[in-house]
Amino acid sequence: MAFKVLIPYNFTLNDEKSLEFVGQRYNHEEEIEITLFHAYPNLPEIDVKQDPIMEKMTSNVSYLLMQQEEHRQALETAREKLVSYGFKSGDTYCLFQPVKSDVATDIIQLCK
Repeated sequence: MAFKVLIPYNFTLNDEKSLEFVGQRYNHEEEIEITLFHAYPNLPEIDVKQDPIMEKMTSNVSYLLMQQEEHRQALETAREKLVSYGFKSGDTYCLFQPVKSDVATDIIQLCK
């Protein structure tokens, strides 16, 4: 049975330190699965209908969607960093998903 590690990831300096710790501490393990997990807030879908205020909100949501994509790519870069420590690419995963209830509950459900 594989040893499993879940790393909640929020793109902070401490998260980078966590990657480094896992990379140095567990890279010798033969059967290990590592999952990087980031939960982001759901963004609203906006119905514009020729309303200038709603159009402005749409541009704000577009900016947030762009930020989400940057975070998704950064999470993949973090996964690649784990692979560079010697972990198998097929045993390192990224979960980038919207918050379902709250982050803590989502992590608990993921662990179950």
